[in-house]
Amino acid sequence: MKAILIWTYHRVLPCGESGAVSQEVFDLQLQTLVNAGYEFINTAELRSIINGDTDPGKRKLTMLTFDDGWADNLIWATPVLERYSAKAVMAVNTALVNPGNRFRESLAPEYFKIIPSKKALELAAYGVSYDSFLTWDELKAVKDISLWDIQAHANSHYGCFYDMNNTRGFYPDFNHWTLEYALGREPFEGAPRAEFQSILSHRRTRPVHEFLEAIKNAESDEQRKNICRTWKDPLEFIESEEEFRERIRGDMMLCKNYLLDKLDINAKALFWPWGHYSQESIAAAQECGFDLLFTMNKDALLNSSKALEIPRIAAPATISRFKKQIQVFTNPVLKSIRNIFSSG
Repeated sequence: MKAILIWTYHRVLPCGESGAVSQEVFDLQLQTLVNAGYEFINTAELRSIINGDTDPGKRKLTMLTFDDGWADNLIWATPVLERYSAKAVMAVNTALVNPGNRFRESLAPEYFKIIPSKKALELAAYGVSYDSFLTWDELKAVKDISLWDIQAHANSHYGCFYDMNNTRGFYPDFNHWTLEYALGREPFEGAPRAEFQSILSHRRTRPVHEFLEAIKNAESDEQRKNICRTWKDPLEFIESEEEFRERIRGDMMLCKNYLLDKLDINAKALFWPWGHYSQESIAAAQECGFDLLFTMNKDALLNSSKALEIPRIAAPATISRFKKQIQVFTNPVLKSIRNIFSSG
């Protein structure tokens, strides 16, 4: 099987920014793929290849995937897809769907208000504003565009603390939209911006009270760093293994049922939020009827047995880096060199 390049996007905007590529660069990326002879496939076609029902032969195949369900996927990505007749997959996180039941006039490019990605995620995750995300009626319009394949991105997008040793800094200088959820309280000055893990891959944790008090009473960030490095067991689990399994099964089924009820889509492909997963979450996803599981493991798909751990490549924000990624992930020698350096 030839290498299948599966690209991860989030947003396409008039100008690039963190978490987004510009519409111009996106156009150039698709032009590059078309000129190189790539064919765009969706999840049904990938499943057919993986199951052995379709022989890809020497075809050069690629897949464009968009996580979350951003409104700008319809506004600025769709016209480019239509220009190249390029199929794409939209992985919808149903907790982020705009609850409005209408197609907004503000989706006209000249009226749509662009909110930075991290702020938009924070506003939607805490139920303040969903303006940056598609409504159900707008998702119906996406479904009616034959190029789009709508699939599942779960029904939660939060992360919890995973490793306090790997602390990047402290609030407010270092912040993250999931920090409040991970703390279980409003962030305070000096709260650690440590490593997070998706709550669909890992049992939920909370920092122990004594640890947080020590952090709050520290006189400097250097003291806080030392506390994070040396505190024994700063995190505690707030759910059992069985509660974790029950919760993630419920989350996945909620997403699946929303897509079925609202869009009449029986989603069988699941894209892990944050790209995080575990053997427990893989088993739960299979129980919920998902047979294609997409990760953020940076690689091309070379082995059809990888249906439960499908790698994806984060689409870079420049055309030069995009072309370099194509070269690296389709050339065994270059990929081996990359693996050596990345593992070091």
